[in-house]
Amino acid sequence: MTELRLQKPAQCPVVTLVHGDAKPGNFAFVGSEVQGVFDWELTSVGDPRADIGWAEMLWNTPNALTALPGALSPDEFVAYWEGITGIAAQHRPWYRALQSLKMAVILLVGGSLFDRGLVDDRRFLEMTRAIPPATRRALADPGVTGELDSSLGSSVVTGAGGPGPSS
Repeated sequence: MTELRLQKPAQCPVVTLVHGDAKPGNFAFVGSEVQGVFDWELTSVGDPRADIGWAEMLWNTPNALTALPGALSPDEFVAYWEGITGIAAQHRPWYRALQSLKMAVILLVGGSLFDRGLVDDRRFLEMTRAIPPATRRALADPGVTGELDSSLGSSVVTGAGGPGPSS
C-alpha cells in the first residue's frame, strides 16, 4: 500500500462517470456498437483511467473473452479507448495495481462472508484462491517484490523491496 500511495499519479484533468467493472461481458453490442451497459454497482464519478486499469487487470484472465483468438490486445484496446475519449491512458501500471488490489479485497470479502456463514455458495470460498495472484499483480506493477506471508494474510509481503506487516 505504501508504494501505491507514493506512486499515486495526479488526478486526470477530466472527471467522468467511472463504470467500475468495465469488461466485455458488461456491454451489449449490436455489430460493433455498444447498445447497453450492465452491472453498475461499482460506479462512481472520478478518474476515467480507473476503468482502463480494471479492464487491463481482467484482460489476461485465463478463459476470459479477451483471451480468445482475434480479441484486441490490451494495447490495441487502450489505443481505441484513447481515440474515442481523447484522454491519454497515462500511468497504466499504477491503475492496474490499484484495480488488482481492489479485486483482492472483493475476493477477501466474499471469502469472509462464506467463512462467517453469511453465504453458503462454495464459489465464494473457491474464489479466495485468486487472492494471492491478485495481490502479487497489485504489488508487481509498482515494483514491490518479495514473498507473500500467508501466516499474516495474503496482502502482507515480506522480503526485499516489500513492506512489512505494519504497512
